[in-house]
Parts: sequence; structure tokens; C-alpha cells
Amino acid sequence: HFVSTVVTAVLVCSNFGSSYAGENPAVAKKIIIKGRCEDGYQNKLADVRIRFVLKNYTHDTNKSLGETKSDHEGYFEFSITDNINPDEEMIWLGATSDGYSSVVNNFNADREVIYRTLEFTNIPGFLYGKVVDTQGNPIPDVKVNLNHFIFEDIHSATTDQNGDYKIVDKWWDINLGSEEYTNHSYTSFQLRHADYANTIAYYRKIPEEVNVMLTPPAFIEGTVIDTLTSRPVPHLMVYAQGIGSGYGISTRTDAYGKYQLKVNKDYYNIWAEHETLMPLAVSTLKAYPGDKINNADIKLVRGAFVTGKLYDLNGQQIKPAKIEKISIAHYGPARPKTGAAVTATTLQADGTYRIQVSPGKNYIYCMHKQHLRTYVTVKDGQELNLDLRVNDREIIYDDDEKRASKIRAELQQAEKELQQKLNPHRFQKPTTKPLAD
Repeated sequence: HFVSTVVTAVLVCSNFGSSYAGENPAVAKKIIIKGRCEDGYQNKLADVRIRFVLKNYTHDTNKSLGETKSDHEGYFEFSITDNINPDEEMIWLGATSDGYSSVVNNFNADREVIYRTLEFTNIPGFLYGKVVDTQGNPIPDVKVNLNHFIFEDIHSATTDQNGDYKIVDKWWDINLGSEEYTNHSYTSFQLRHADYANTIAYYRKIPEEVNVMLTPPAFIEGTVIDTLTSRPVPHLMVYAQGIGSGYGISTRTDAYGKYQLKVNKDYYNIWAEHETLMPLAVSTLKAYPGDKINNADIKLVRGAFVTGKLYDLNGQQIKPAKIEKISIAHYGPARPKTGAAVTATTLQADGTYRIQVSPGKNYIYCMHKQHLRTYVTVKDGQELNLDLRVNDREIIYDDDEKRASKIRAELQQAEKELQQKLNPHRFQKPTTKPLAD
């Protein structure tokens, strides 16, 4: 019985779609989160409202865990007894106090006691700007949020009739990224509007002006089909990841097995998650503004299992230490190598692994040990033994990686040119004046 789950790093981005083989099901254990609220001078801050949310990245849901307040000495303590799966869920904390900046924090549920010092300032910084369409017209009622909408009233704003927004409860930070503009050197935030696809933008510092253009969405539609029964699969999670942006989105099939995604300009890998079957993902699908794509079907197959052990350069079997987690991951027809999403399983205490893949050519590798990787071709329904041995030979970029690199360069250049028009101040180098005699 093989269960896949999705783990997403907070930003969205980046490890979106990393799937684990369910070795860590949700377990009930008591977790205590405690700490102290302070101002910028380490003075106690009493009566701070502190809320806790459990984010499930597999199903894209938020569950309120409750809230507490700091006492007269600034201390707080909160206990969680909910079932938590650390492979797919994360705890978020949101803290607010009148007249101060707000604090958002997140952490894995991997310890029984978690301590946090929450720092506030009574002179918060601002993130502000204008949101426009492709004609330069302002767009009102756009929701802007810095914490992935975990807390919709923290680090958040809505554009007015002039398209202007201003987030007023953020801590000052004058250097969050490099001077050279690239998406990956900045910190992301999110914009939502009913007429557009969910959009990410980037800031480098607080305070900063960031103007954003929303473009007409593309629509991708398809059906998820169980090839063993030739029937559509209802109510199944479907995931997509942009190759250029790395941004991930998800939806669920309807009662007829159909899904629809509203996306921005990019090339997308799209797959479905099933408890026992494996998908043949839609790979590198081009979606540009205004496109309507209605044949992006996803086929589910029996899949194959690859099992084996790991060996070091001396031929000794590798086993995990008691506190060590070693993951074996794969790219292939289920997770195309053009994207960042993979599936993964954990190396067991006896040094063995077992990972489910789709039929075809797959790339199996160890995420934590270099030079343990290889390609293997499998058939549907096959169970294949594959030991991974340390290999110093370099594996040359394959066609998928070369194609992804080209796509990212193309889209990043287009984004940079757009930013030069929308936010020219970002590209102005600071000027220095000579010191007076």
C-alpha cells in the first residue's frame, strides 16, 4: 500500500511536489510551543495575540489550532495535541500587537518542545506599490499577502480603486536579497484576484515599492484516468509546477474526474496523487496568456517498484544513524526532470529502500549523499532490485535538464525586462558623493 504525500517549502516554492512514501503517517503527540515577546530593545511585550495554524501542503488546507496571549512578563506557552504528519504538514505562528509590527513564523513538528523569541517594533516598515493590467489600468480588490495567505489579516493589504496597496505591519529589513535582480534572489509574496491566476511577486527589502502587472490567465483542463479500469478518477488532487517560476498550484478533480487550472505564463509539469497508482505526468506544457488547453489528460498506471541498498566507495553498506534521515528520490515519467518536483522514500534502519515509479526511464538518486545516482528503465508492474553505489563519474545534463535551463533563461529574461519597466528604481545603482573637505 503506497501513499504519496507532498511537502512544500515555504515558498512556495521551491520544494513543491516533493513526495514521500508515507513512512511517517500522522501521529498524535503533545507539542509545546513557548517563548517570549519582546520589542526591539529586548523589553517584555505583554498581551500579544498569538495564533497557531496547521498547514497541510498535500491538500492545501489550513486548520486553526487555537491561540493564546503573552502574559505580563511577555511569556507565552501553547500545547498542541492534534495528529500531525511531519512529511506533509507544518505549524505556522502569527502574532499581533496594536501599534507594533506583526510576526509570522513556521516550523516543523519534529520536537516535543519548541522555543521562539518573537521580536516586534513600534516603527514598522512598509511594502507598497500599484497593481495594473497589461494596458496599465489599475486593478482594485487585489489581495496582497506576504505569508501565503496562512493569515489573511497579517502582512496583508487590498488594492484600492487606484490599484494601490500598502502593507504596514512588516519588520524593517534593508537587505533581503542581492543587488542584481533575479526572482530567486528576492523574497516572494502573493497576489489574488478572482479574474486572474494567483500570482507571485518579489521584494528585496522593507520598506520597498513593488509595482505588479497581472496578465490574462491561461486555462488548462484535463481528465485523470485510471488505465486499469479505463474510468475517470473523481476527487483526486492534481498538482502543477511552473518550470520557469518554480511556483506550484493544486486543485482537485470533480465528480467526473475532470480538473481545471488557472495559470500564468510558464511551462508546466502536471501530475495527480493516488494512494496506489502512479501518474504519467503532463510534461513541459506551454501556457501563455489567454490560452485554453483542454486535452491535458493524466493517466494513472500500476507503476513499478525499485528496491535496493546503498554502498560507499569501499563497498560498505550505508545505513542511517539513529537521528539521521536519508532520502532516496526519483525523477521520471511521474515527475519530469524538467521540474523540481520529485518523489522520495526514506532509507530504512536496515539500509534498504523501496520507491514506486512510473514505467519508463527513471533517475534514482540519494538526496543526502553525493555520487549515489543512476538511470534505470522499468516496465509497468515490475519490481526491480537496484543497489546504488558511489560513482564519481559525472552524469551529463540530459535533454530534459537542457530544455528546462533554456525555458528558465527565456522566462527570466522576459521577467527582468518587465521589471525594468514596472520598477525601474530597482535597477538604479546607488550614487555616492565624495566626502567634503
